[in-house]
Amino acid sequence: MVVIRDGRGEEIARNVVGVGSLAPGEQRSVSLSVEVFKHGE
Repeated sequence: MVVIRDGRGEEIARNVVGVGSLAPGEQRSVSLSVEVFKHGE
């Protein structure tokens, strides 16, 4: 589950991230990047 909150801490988006099924001892890694744009670009 990824939850995005604004500067006031209010939730603005929530999404489930699927990683597939995991067997005992198996691992997954998740990377996150955020791109910031000026309004109107």
